[in-house]
Amino acid sequence: ELHQASADDVCYKTGKLCVIYLSKTEPNAEVKNLFQNLKNKYAKDAKFAFMWMNVGIEKAFFNILKLDASDLPKLVFLNVGNMKRMLVHNGEIAESAIDKTIDAISVSYTHLTLPTKAQVQ
Repeated sequence: ELHQASADDVCYKTGKLCVIYLSKTEPNAEVKNLFQNLKNKYAKDAKFAFMWMNVGIEKAFFNILKLDASDLPKLVFLNVGNMKRMLVHNGEIAESAIDKTIDAISVSYTHLTLPTKAQVQ
């Protein structure tokens, strides 16, 4: 669970992209299982940290995200590195839809080592 006291440990200082399920209540067993499956699936990548946040308790943090509480539950991807960025997952809260978002993020963040001019000639 992401809250003020755990933020550094579970998100901010992990060096990972935080995948946060935002809800007004604790996630049900189905959502918890979904997140466990995603966590297991992407464990070897070590790029993602999966968590949930009760927006009823963490109101100040939720307000920073500038999302509408009537749209909850919602999934957001939060990059807390030097350039703080957020991506809202607009798809269904289902493994296949979240996989597509993760694939799109992974492609956009792929680092390439480009050949030098001498290598191209």
